[in-house]
Amino acid sequence: MHEMAGELSSWEQIKAWRAARRKELIALRLSRDADARKQLDREMVERLASLIDVAGSPVLGIYFPIRGEIDLRELARRHVAAGGQVALPVVVEKGQPVEFWQWEPGARTRRGLWNIPIPRERIVVHPQTLIVPLVGFDRSCFRLGYGAGYYDRTLAAAVSRPRAIGIAHSDAELPHDPSAASRHPDGNDRDRELHPRVRTRPLRPPATLRSGRARHRWMAQARARANDE
Repeated sequence: MHEMAGELSSWEQIKAWRAARRKELIALRLSRDADARKQLDREMVERLASLIDVAGSPVLGIYFPIRGEIDLRELARRHVAAGGQVALPVVVEKGQPVEFWQWEPGARTRRGLWNIPIPRERIVVHPQTLIVPLVGFDRSCFRLGYGAGYYDRTLAAAVSRPRAIGIAHSDAELPHDPSAASRHPDGNDRDRELHPRVRTRPLRPPATLRSGRARHRWMAQARARANDE
């Protein structure tokens, strides 16, 4: 977790750096004992509950926790009890944006891609707020995910883009992500005081690329890098 951007001169080195950090951070969160994990989950649920209401987010997109991720099922229960809907991400086709299927806490699920639980029935909804689990992040609000690029593709393809809130515990902070050049911050709705909370970043060409051809070429190259992760 100590390499800096100047030490990584190729995309292959960046991918290796990210893979190593990903492995370390997942192992760290899996090492927490059950009581500590539950307490941290409760704290995060309370933080998010203060940010999200049914009026502004009738449909809330969350995720089914795996590999030590923060468990938001209590937040989902509260949201449904208040009259809202909750949805889980579902990979319908590899390499494509995910769909969000309506789900209620306690409802039966089935195994989707990578054995991640998904709703048994396909009822597609469109969240106004989307909560994204982060593997790591840095102070510039760049994120380290699992490397498949699904949230990037989903946000980039959204007709009405949801508010996206990335969550992780404070010990998932990285001193620097040398791959940050592939993530372009939009700077909106950033709350540095509410820690940990960061924004996810969709694929977006730099503003300096003005021609349609150059922007298209940049998007194709960025998507290829995401697929390689």
